[in-house]
Amino acid sequence: MRKRSAALAILVGIVVTACASGPATALDKVKVTIAALSTNYAPFFNAIEQGYFKEEGLDIEIVNAGGGVATPALISGQVEFNTSAASAFSAILKGAPLKVVLTEADRPAYQLWATADNCGSVQKLKGKTIAIQTRGDTFEVWVRLVLRSHGMSGDDVSYTPLGFGSASRLAAARTGSLPAVVLSPIDVTELRETGGLGNSCLLEDSMKSDIRMPYNGVATSDALIQSNPDLVLRFVRATLKGTYFMTAFKEKTIANVMAYSKKDHHSTEVDYDEVVETLTKDGSVPASVQQTEADVRAEVVKLPKDKIPPLDKMFDYSFVEKANASLKAQGWKPKL
Repeated sequence: MRKRSAALAILVGIVVTACASGPATALDKVKVTIAALSTNYAPFFNAIEQGYFKEEGLDIEIVNAGGGVATPALISGQVEFNTSAASAFSAILKGAPLKVVLTEADRPAYQLWATADNCGSVQKLKGKTIAIQTRGDTFEVWVRLVLRSHGMSGDDVSYTPLGFGSASRLAAARTGSLPAVVLSPIDVTELRETGGLGNSCLLEDSMKSDIRMPYNGVATSDALIQSNPDLVLRFVRATLKGTYFMTAFKEKTIANVMAYSKKDHHSTEVDYDEVVETLTKDGSVPASVQQTEADVRAEVVKLPKDKIPPLDKMFDYSFVEKANASLKAQGWKPKL
């Protein structure tokens, strides 16, 4: 915990402050962790750049931190919100006093590719190894969901973590050193352009399947929900505005993301086209999706089924419901 706190302290030193031009005493200062300055977090960048957080009386500090740092920081009260909801959810299963209050996307843009010897069906991977990013992450959870959809157990395969970034997974795909690997569409495009896919085959594409999971989203602490529910509501409402802006205005969203990511327009546009297709309609997912996520993550952390908390102890979409109701009552629509 001491190392994680130190890491967070370092990251806080490179935060980007939103709404700094407004009177400091008039706005509630809020820290939110964001795992990557990428299009996956466009709703938050939109909410900053379009002034939605300011409209809600919030002065936002973005802390660039992944789930391994962000979740302990949320538990300890060092930040108010965490956008690594998947990491937070695993902690919730273990008893952390947190809740997922908004789900931005209900699937990742992932593809499962296999080497030529393992082509044909997902079942052929039984007893073999799949390359992911890190153990227990959304790569692994998604693979487990894929296996379930094909009548298998998530433990029918083994998982090899190759670390953050795509370089190692791309290398595994090029060399065929592992039977299967999880890739992003951008990874696949790069491999195709360089002839790196060889005789590999696509076994599953998240964008073409019915598999759903709470992916990107927002988690906060039970303490904040109890002590300042109005602040939680305002944060959720501003984020929803940023999400609805994203679906309405592609080019301005791309520009808003580029202001933070520093990526070129082409790659940001490619990312946008993928991410926008994963967004939930209203910031939540059905109870059936919540329960499946809980079951699979419990499997990952070896938590017995009878120890899985009730859904209302892990998810609280009441703020999403209230925020959407107020936006509808106001007749709110995103504008340039």
